Amino acid sequence: MARPIDVPDDILDEILSRLPVKSLVRFKSVSKSWSRFISSPPFTRNHYLRASLPDPEITDLKILISKPDGFRFIDCEPPRLPVPVSFRFPQNRTPDINNHVRFFGSCHGLVCLSIGNPRHLVLWNPSTGDSKTLPDYYKVLSVPAMGNCFGGLGYDPSCDDYKVILTDNSQFLIFSLRKNSWRNKRVRNGTGLFTNGVYSNGALYWKNYGEERIFGFDLKRERFYEMPQPDLVNDDAYYFHTGSLFGVGERLCVACRKPITNDLRGGIEFWVRKKPGVKESWTKIHRMPKYNRWFCFWNSFLYLLKRKGFILLGAPQEEIRTYDANGFGLQVEKTMFCNDPSRCKDWNARFHPHRHEAIAYTESLISPNLSN
Repeated sequence: MARPIDVPDDILDEILSRLPVKSLVRFKSVSKSWSRFISSPPFTRNHYLRASLPDPEITDLKILISKPDGFRFIDCEPPRLPVPVSFRFPQNRTPDINNHVRFFGSCHGLVCLSIGNPRHLVLWNPSTGDSKTLPDYYKVLSVPAMGNCFGGLGYDPSCDDYKVILTDNSQFLIFSLRKNSWRNKRVRNGTGLFTNGVYSNGALYWKNYGEERIFGFDLKRERFYEMPQPDLVNDDAYYFHTGSLFGVGERLCVACRKPITNDLRGGIEFWVRKKPGVKESWTKIHRMPKYNRWFCFWNSFLYLLKRKGFILLGAPQEEIRTYDANGFGLQVEKTMFCNDPSRCKDWNARFHPHRHEAIAYTESLISPNLSN
């Protein structure tokens, strides 16, 4: 048998970092040295950063949907109908009627979720199958119970650490992946959080419930701050709702809506923040002049796609669709998931809000198993 060619690491990095995650997972079986190289933290970080460029050569954005009989994912660019997939899932457990999946956040290809018991949180990379079960957070509670929890997953670049946030608006818990431990931290402005946080550039962001304010949680300083919002014409006529924040790559996007009146069908503006903390960096990228009366009332935006002006929406009450936002108003391009049997006869495309959840993530090789 011929000996494998010895390729210098810098050349190997330059070649392999341009390939999609799916190919690299297969290439780990070429040899032990390739497996070590592809799994090494420097390479996985470099590969993710290349894929996160403003105009990446490869795009591995997925929407992950949990269903009682397993998982589905949607390739987002270009959008395709949902595909059943067989994931190597943590703890040898899969979603079923008794094991409801809850997503708490995604960051750099990692997804934070629980299956069955919400106390048993897992960090999972769906692309590689690697997972880590987090320690029980009940040991650090100041009172021996937590209500309905919301959270977030983000990256602290100051110490190369991933942090999980969990709160029921009375207690605020922080998990450090590198330290493998939970802390119960007293924070200001850590109430009114009734959704999962959206990660962007070292912070998690929430729209404060009942107020037109957006708060960021700095993962390095571990404190909240109010985020400067985009300037809008007739500020008082626009508002945000719970599902208004979402991601565009590593950037934060907000959907600002004008209320529907008898003589006006309202409008939606999409703004992207290009530089953290700089109010002037907010840039309007889309405007929808009109929309249906019930459109966006319960909808949550999952992701704004980079190509062809598609906007992917998650509708907890009904369906997941793609829309063309470049024209006047909204044009439905595809119904990806639906809870109406007359329109979605394929079981793979059924979506029920109380049994299914959806989250956007970018495929990566990053491992959830860090150590000091």
